[in-house]
Amino acid sequence: QITDNGRPVVWDKSDQNFTILPTPVITLTAPGAESVWRIGTAHDITWTDNGGRISNNLTLEYSTDGGSVWKPIATGVPNTGTYAWTVPDDLCPSAIVRIFDAQRPATIAVSVPFDLANPLITLVAPNGGEKWAVGDRGPVRWTTEGTVSDNLTIEYSPDAGTTWYLVRGGIPNTGSYSWTIPDYVTVQCLLRIKDNNRPAVTDVSDAVFTIDPLPTITVLAPAGGEEYVLGDTVDITWEWTGLAIANITIDYSNDNFTTRRIIATGVS
Repeated sequence: QITDNGRPVVWDKSDQNFTILPTPVITLTAPGAESVWRIGTAHDITWTDNGGRISNNLTLEYSTDGGSVWKPIATGVPNTGTYAWTVPDDLCPSAIVRIFDAQRPATIAVSVPFDLANPLITLVAPNGGEKWAVGDRGPVRWTTEGTVSDNLTIEYSPDAGTTWYLVRGGIPNTGSYSWTIPDYVTVQCLLRIKDNNRPAVTDVSDAVFTIDPLPTITVLAPAGGEEYVLGDTVDITWEWTGLAIANITIDYSNDNFTTRRIIATGVS
């Protein structure tokens, strides 16, 4: 109601009732205190409100200096309760995020500190306990989280990490690399992979693996000079050294292996 104090008979009131709602309150629910969000990964910033008519014109920002300077994330964000944020290349172990209603700047919330961290690279193989032989093609495999470059380096150590030797640099981030095992027999081998563009992004085998001598196989019979009659059943025998050979093929030739004929495959 509004009244002229000099003429109290001059007054008017609203034609109908209207509603006064609670003060709008917004609360950030993610990121949380234990959050580790890695550069290049996507995470949901989430929030709730108390039904106080928060607008569809929200602003999201983050700070890496405790709130002295705020950097933009997004403006004009609808009040859906979630926003997908791709983490920028801005390392900080105690970053914070804030959200506020551009139409009611006092309606604001700030997150607890969380970690804007480096990308992650994880060696899957070799990761300890493997036995590879000199000359084998060893499948090196890894996984990544975040923005890892296509400029990786793989190294190996034959002495549990005291010295390192280059396998190859400039490897694309495909998740796998076929390594020709070097002529370095050891039971204390480790592998290391790192991002040359971001050297802190690195991983080493969790435990040592073994490089054995190249296995050898020797045919004992027939050794030469035998005479076999067509249709006879004879034993082919052999021995080996080094790693166990789990899958062999036996074949024969009558022209010094210019051509060959298979006797058996998949023999243990």
